[in-house]
Amino acid sequence: MKKNRIIIVLSILIFLISIFMLKYNDDNSLFNNKYVYNLNVNYDDIQNNIDKEISKYIKNKKISMSNPKVILDPYNSSPLTALVIFYTKDSTSIKLYINDIYMTTVEKSKSHIIPIYGLREDYNNIIKLIDDKNKESIINIKTDKLKDSDFYTYKSTNNTNEHLFITSPKGKYAIDNEGYMSWYMNMNNNEMDLSSDKKIYFIDKFYRLIETDFMGKVYQAYYTDAFYNNHKVKKLNNNNIMVINSNFNVCEIDYKTGEILYSIDLSEILQKIDNDFNMSFENNYINYFQYNEEDKTLLVSIRGISAIINYDLLNNEIIWILSNNDIFSDKFDKYKLNLINGEYFIGQHTPYLKDNKLYVFNNNNFIFHDADFSLAKKSSVIIYEINDMNIKEIYRYKSNYSSGWYGSFYEQDEIKNINFGCIVGEEEGNYSKVIELDKNNNIITELTTNYDNIIIYESFRNEFYNEITPNYPIDIEYNKLYSDELMKNNLLKEGKNSLGFRKKIQNAIIDEALFDFETLGIMANNITKMEILFVDKNYKYYKLDYDPDKKADKKNIIYLGDYFLNIKGKYALYVKINDKYYNTSIVYNIK
Repeated sequence: MKKNRIIIVLSILIFLISIFMLKYNDDNSLFNNKYVYNLNVNYDDIQNNIDKEISKYIKNKKISMSNPKVILDPYNSSPLTALVIFYTKDSTSIKLYINDIYMTTVEKSKSHIIPIYGLREDYNNIIKLIDDKNKESIINIKTDKLKDSDFYTYKSTNNTNEHLFITSPKGKYAIDNEGYMSWYMNMNNNEMDLSSDKKIYFIDKFYRLIETDFMGKVYQAYYTDAFYNNHKVKKLNNNNIMVINSNFNVCEIDYKTGEILYSIDLSEILQKIDNDFNMSFENNYINYFQYNEEDKTLLVSIRGISAIINYDLLNNEIIWILSNNDIFSDKFDKYKLNLINGEYFIGQHTPYLKDNKLYVFNNNNFIFHDADFSLAKKSSVIIYEINDMNIKEIYRYKSNYSSGWYGSFYEQDEIKNINFGCIVGEEEGNYSKVIELDKNNNIITELTTNYDNIIIYESFRNEFYNEITPNYPIDIEYNKLYSDELMKNNLLKEGKNSLGFRKKIQNAIIDEALFDFETLGIMANNITKMEILFVDKNYKYYKLDYDPDKKADKKNIIYLGDYFLNIKGKYALYVKINDKYYNTSIVYNIK
């Protein structure tokens, strides 16, 4: 009996020691020697805390125009921006100059919260403020050199105060006309739309549609199932947002609710004309659209078949098709434009209509990851003129470059902005080049990336301010907008810890090959059963069950972004595949 009691006591002690050792080794086993992703996923708490701190200065009447409060990069997202805060006894508007260039007039107020955009990198910026009584205040804002910012060379004789914006997988940038970097935001995506009210729209790496500003303050995030393979986002005049949805759909999203109002499937439309029409092959996708809100027409670019289609949304019918691809059978003849002069395009980008003219960046190539680059042809830009169902080429700029994956072209005030987004040669994607041409085809601006594989998706000119600028809106809250119940219910299941679970997690083998780090997705090939586990320091966990038969997309990747929205804190990522645990050597620090 006494022996049994000793055994029981020893068993309890061993159990308690095991618990203690597991507890003691939590950080060691879960978080040490692992790659940590610091993810600012949920903007609620972060921005609210920042806004509360800023509000303290706004209410302080002792902060004057001659001695204002200056906050550089207030949202830790945009290091070449700042807020200038001060109080004046009388209500006054403020004229703003940055480095001797007039920017805008900030609306009348006694409490002034002035947004500063377009600071030069690694520079002692001079800010001049002038009130209604011509009283001046001079402020100096010193900025640091940004990491990896010297990836380009720039020269220009273009007489403009507009900044050159470029978007790339590396980030979003603006460059002033003396070649200084004047804005930077790293959001790790290609597409970007800048609306007339100076809001920025893009799809982030968590597959959310984000509305932000130059300061990096996020106003709204949209959660829908519409954001796959996106190449274009556009804020419409009615405030709604149009995006490319999957491969061949274009949809309009309600700005206030996040609901998808309608979705247009181009493949279905084309198959109604010819049942045998099939666009479901690799590298075939919509890469651009233009929507005319007045006549409800949608211009769509399908790169993989070198086709541009103009579609009438009101009457649900195709207006015309411009393509030389034999994928379009005789059944499409009545829709085809008749090219009476000039050449067709191959692998085109950024087509748009202006009056009766069609502007196209002609890659003249189908250059993808596995292509033979020795076959690359020189790219060009083309302007066509359309007359009824006839079309003719009226302008072509033939370049010395072969542009592969990306390119863009637009004309404004007789200045042509051309981006050769991925110039190919002996090696894949060597560099990018942006040029601007005057009306005589003289190059007046040239930007060239210096490093291999620094590619530019799109380039354009714009300003940071409108003529009148409101004081910066500190009190606007961040909104999450869900389009359907499916997204609302994408919750992780909470699991209780146990000694057995702890041992399995601690003994899990490392197999990093299961993970696609770039997209934060898990490769799901040859998997019959899988659980994704986010484990905290106490070995409590959240679990996502994965059914490959029901949830696998054509790329066989799970994107974890949506699920991060439901948890905060530090979590080690494990997976259980076919009843075997795997340690990914990844930690997510979710903020």
